[in-house]
Amino acid sequence: MKKTYFIFVFVFVSLILNAQHEFINQGLIAIWEGGVEDVFYTESEFNGHNFGTLNSSSSLYLKSGQLIVSKDAEGDIVDCLMYYRLYKSGDTPGDFNAVVLPWHSEWDEDELLFQMWWNDPPEETDLNLLEGLSDGDYILEVYFQAENGDSEILYLNNATLNYIATFTF
Repeated sequence: MKKTYFIFVFVFVSLILNAQHEFINQGLIAIWEGGVEDVFYTESEFNGHNFGTLNSSSSLYLKSGQLIVSKDAEGDIVDCLMYYRLYKSGDTPGDFNAVVLPWHSEWDEDELLFQMWWNDPPEETDLNLLEGLSDGDYILEVYFQAENGDSEILYLNNATLNYIATFTF
């Protein structure tokens, strides 16, 4: 009985000591589709989105990313990134490109400090996704990461499947 009790206490204390103090709450992907304003897609809205059939007179720009994180009094977020890659369906995907998301603002809510990390103008990505494409179906793949004060990486990556939108050119 003592051995079981010791194991229970050890596991319980370990869980408390390793409690997570930082969380990724939401990722946003800003796309300019030729309208007046950028369209902001949450990661779940972006995943599975089809931008339709586009041509050389269409507009589709990856403008920026936003990451909303929260932390308790013991937590710290020191860096946030958005990763993306664009590739033709059926081709081997290339490496991801990293976009630094600088700290933007913060606010208190329910004993947590929320922070927005965002590469807004003039530091936005502003990538023309249609430039230089040949005819075909394309995949735009995105995921986010945040680094805490202990150099641990937190991911927002759809359980490692990443967030994927498509279009035809």
